[in-house]
Amino acid sequence: MEKAGTRHTRQKQAIMDFLMSVETHPTADEIFNQIRRDLPRISLATVYRNLNTMVTEGKVIELHTSRNLSRYDANTRGHAHFICDNCEVILDLPLPFIETDTLTREGHRIHDTRLNLHGICRDCLSSTS
Repeated sequence: MEKAGTRHTRQKQAIMDFLMSVETHPTADEIFNQIRRDLPRISLATVYRNLNTMVTEGKVIELHTSRNLSRYDANTRGHAHFICDNCEVILDLPLPFIETDTLTREGHRIHDTRLNLHGICRDCLSSTS
């Protein structure tokens, strides 16, 4: 028997498939508008409910922008994010400077890696020059 919230539904799969197909870190509204093309009867509440479940299950990362907008990322492998405080674009950044193998060899166990860098992106900087 499945635990509450762990059901695998067509809606949940559509949300995950969409998130895995993009690198843009979409909002729930953006996900809803895209998913609704294939599942016209899906509701925004269903999208939010499934996103919350996937975040709780560790399948999706929820990111907060400077305007406290939630954006979602299906890439749960260790990486950092650069978040522009002006246009709110989010970029994935590798984490080559964190030696997780060294920490593991020393007996530490890493459960999660989150590093968000906030600033102004080059596009916003160049448009103000």
